[in-house]
Amino acid sequence: MKEQEQIFQLYIQHLSGALTPEEEIYIETKLKEDEGFRKVWMSFSEGDRARRTEAFARDLSVDGALAEIISRRTSRGGVRRMWYAAAAVVAGLAITGGVLLWQGQNPSGQTAQLPELPSSTVNLVLANGQTITLNGDSTQTISLQQATLQSSNGTLAYQSTDTSSSTLRVPAGGSYKMVLADGTTVWLNASSSLRFPFSFNGPTRDVYVEGEAFFKVAKDAEHPFIVHTPQTAVRVLGTSFNVNTYQPGSERTSLVEGSVQLQSRDGRQLTLRPGLQADYSGKGFNTTAFDEEEVTAWMSGVYYFHQMPLAELTSAASRFYGIRFQAEGERFATVAITGLMDRARLQEFLNDLKTTAGAEIHIENQTVYLK
Repeated sequence: MKEQEQIFQLYIQHLSGALTPEEEIYIETKLKEDEGFRKVWMSFSEGDRARRTEAFARDLSVDGALAEIISRRTSRGGVRRMWYAAAAVVAGLAITGGVLLWQGQNPSGQTAQLPELPSSTVNLVLANGQTITLNGDSTQTISLQQATLQSSNGTLAYQSTDTSSSTLRVPAGGSYKMVLADGTTVWLNASSSLRFPFSFNGPTRDVYVEGEAFFKVAKDAEHPFIVHTPQTAVRVLGTSFNVNTYQPGSERTSLVEGSVQLQSRDGRQLTLRPGLQADYSGKGFNTTAFDEEEVTAWMSGVYYFHQMPLAELTSAASRFYGIRFQAEGERFATVAITGLMDRARLQEFLNDLKTTAGAEIHIENQTVYLK
C-alpha cells in the first residue's frame, strides 16, 4: 500500500476513534519527526479537505482495504471497528457522506433506541410434522420415539436409527451447529435450513441445504457425501467446504480442503481444488480464488462484504441481525461499501453506516431506516 494511502487509513481511524495505543504513539512520533507525513496528515484538516479526500478515495484499492480488515481481525484475535470511507464510494459519487459526516456524529457514538435482536430459537421439524424448539443458549436432552437429542451451547447431536428425514431451520439473526450420524459437522448460517436423515443407510449420504452452510465431512470412501442445493449437487468423500444459496438463481461453493465434484441440474460438472470457489447461475460454473477467513467468518458471528451495493447490504444485514434494514431515497442507489458486520456489535455497525453511507439512522418498530 502506498504511503499516502497508509496515512489516509490512519487518519480515518483517528476520526472514528479506532486507533490502537501503538498507532497513536506512531502518529505522534511521525508528526514530530517526519515533515512529509505531517504535510499529508495536515492536508486532511485544511479547508479543501473534501476535494483532497475524494481524490484519495478514487485511488484507494478496495481489495486492499478488505484485506487489511481481515488481517487485523485475525492477527489481533478480535474484530476492530475499521471501515474505510474511501471504500464506501463508487466512481462518480462524492465522498461527502463518507468522511465529512463524522463531524456531525453524536459524540457518544450511540444510536438511540437500538432495536432488540431476536432470540436464537432454532426449530427441528421431524418427518411426522412435529416441531421441536431448540434454544441455542441452553442445554436440552429430548427423548423421542426413535431418537435422543442433545442440544447444548448452539450445537445439536443425537443418537438414532431412524432413516426418515428431518429439517433443521435457523432463523434470521442466528446460527447453529450440528453433528450428523456419520460424524460430519455442519454449521448453518442465518435464514438457512438443512434436511437430513437421523441415520444414513444407503450407498450415499444425502442432505439438502438452503441458505448458507459450512460442512466438515467425515471420511467414508464407500459412501460419498452429497449436498443437494436448489440448482446443484456437491459430491464429496471427506472434505471441508462452504455452500451459499442466499442469492436466488445463484449458488457458490467454496472449497477449504479436500476435493468436491459439482453437478448442476442440467448435467454440467466441475471438480474443485482447495482455495477455489465455484459460482453457478444457470449458465455454467465460474471459478475464482477466495479468502477462507472472509468466506467462513460468519461461523464466528462476523460477516465481511466487498463493494456491496447498499440495497444488497440492507438485505444481508436484515438476515444477519434478524431485524429489518431499509434504505430510503435514490441517492443510495450508487453507494457500494466494503467492511464487516459483527453480530455482537450492532451499535458499531449502525455508526459506521452513518459515516460510510452518509446516512441518517432512524429506528422504528424493529426496523432500521437509512435516510
